[in-house]
Amino acid sequence: MSFKVVQTVNNLSVSTGVSTSVPIELNSGYLKLTPTVGCSVATGNSPTASSNDFYIPANESEVLKERVARQKISGITTGATTIVSFSQNSSNPFLVGDYVTISNASPSGINTSHNLISAISEDPLTGIVSLTINYNSSSVTGVTVNNAYLARSVKVSGLGVSSGLLHITEVQITS
Repeated sequence: MSFKVVQTVNNLSVSTGVSTSVPIELNSGYLKLTPTVGCSVATGNSPTASSNDFYIPANESEVLKERVARQKISGITTGATTIVSFSQNSSNPFLVGDYVTISNASPSGINTSHNLISAISEDPLTGIVSLTINYNSSSVTGVTVNNAYLARSVKVSGLGVSSGLLHITEVQITS
């Protein structure tokens, strides 16, 4: 099996205590994990690895698949929560409970990292889907969304048998 690197994520320091990565904005959804020490791993919105989770021996790699969700944004309404809208009749790949990242919107203060979708609604007359995100954007004004998109994000959690590193790379499988 061959891989093409989609993005490299910061290494996660693991030990006999649980460590969790920074949010990973998913592109392919294939996470290649390579620990330098035996390591139990968990992925998801807010994972906490335990000894009962998926175990990867030292210096071996495993690829775990996460569901990818990504959509172009047509509008953002700021407030105590942030409402993101998609254009009329666009598909909605997101679920309530997903964590998402807003990217490429302007000004930069509206771009978020790893915030919870708390509600989804669709206007039956227009077909416009709106997602409520738990992000207080009330101080942000003048929002534009020309090339903005919403993407699902996850974290990786590791529990090592001793101290070491967990290398995290998002890959595309090429053969």
